[in-house]
Amino acid sequence: MRGIEVSKKGSAYFIHCPLPEHNDQHATNCYFREGWNNVYCTVCCKAVNAIDLIILETGMDYGEAADLLWELEGRPDWYYGNWKKKSPVDFSLSREDAKMIGIHFPGRILSAVNLAEEKPSKGYDFDPSYAYGYLLCKADHLTWKDFMSEQQYRIICANKAREKRISCILASKHCTGALQSAFLEDAMRCAEIEQKCLAISKKKAVA
Repeated sequence: MRGIEVSKKGSAYFIHCPLPEHNDQHATNCYFREGWNNVYCTVCCKAVNAIDLIILETGMDYGEAADLLWELEGRPDWYYGNWKKKSPVDFSLSREDAKMIGIHFPGRILSAVNLAEEKPSKGYDFDPSYAYGYLLCKADHLTWKDFMSEQQYRIICANKAREKRISCILASKHCTGALQSAFLEDAMRCAEIEQKCLAISKKKAVA
């Protein structure tokens, strides 16, 4: 998918684990193969399907992720034209860019649905701190849209990108060589993210 770093080893393709509870620093645990519709992490022992992967990486809601997946798989031109007129793509930020400027996608949250005296065989997660029974929970997807408007999200991202850009520029003045170049490259990328946020914000304001 666009925006996700992929490395190939043999017949497998490796990415960083997208699950928020796994702070994956090495793209050697989560992989997929040609024809698969999910990725699997050998550390978490969990599979993530294509739509959930898009949601975790971009912060899109389910409908937007499904549309993007269809587009990546080769959506008919006639449908894409109609869809684009009716539902323009909202602002989104890749997981890589979000991490750079310090934005964390919430991912999932456990919501209580019932209280049981006996533990069901499967399909639920449990809170071991509750001693009087089993609190049955379900995992709900969360995105930034559950907490704020698109305009507010763009402003937050622009401000975070500006803060990171200034921080990188200041840090570059206290070092030399490759480290200095790395700080300046990060500053340039943050500037691009900031301009992207502001440009979309201005378009929305004009419209």
